[in-house]
Amino acid sequence: MRVVTLNERDFYTACHSLEETVAKDYAPDLIIGIATGGEFVASCMFADIPHRSIRRHRPSTADKEHAGIVFRILRRSPRFISDMLRIVEAWLLALRKPSGTIEPVTPDEKTTAAIASARRVLVVDDATDSGATLKAVTDGIRAVPGEREVRSAVVTVTTSSPIIMPDYTLHHDSTLIRFPWSKDYYPL
Repeated sequence: MRVVTLNERDFYTACHSLEETVAKDYAPDLIIGIATGGEFVASCMFADIPHRSIRRHRPSTADKEHAGIVFRILRRSPRFISDMLRIVEAWLLALRKPSGTIEPVTPDEKTTAAIASARRVLVVDDATDSGATLKAVTDGIRAVPGEREVRSAVVTVTTSSPIIMPDYTLHHDSTLIRFPWSKDYYPL
């Protein structure tokens, strides 16, 4: 397992590489970014196609919102300490399997209307860990009446067997990515 830090330039390059990967065999007519990381990735892809967003966070994301002082300390620590903590967090996440049924996310009215008129929807996120978020969002999109093809794209898949595998990814080799908006991000 390795940790890669993307500065803004590298992040844009990764987004364009992901877009090129998708464009080789899929032409979406609607992009759905999973808030918030997926929104950032989606906003750098397919500029001429309509974009909407859907919000769903895993419980550990909410926990991180309350740990501000920890991240301020990490930003002043050597990078290898932050990297080790990310790896430990990933191992712990891999041990926890989603429990019970994963409820589909219900899109808001405007997003539902956009989905209803789309034939090919691309769901975009920054990373897939367990796959629970991606599954909840894609199931919610498929629940909107009408026929459509739904595919997904992420920058990285961090576990070996998520419950849903994205159709397109740049990394599926246990690469953990520190994005420019990550709480422990600081420029190299």
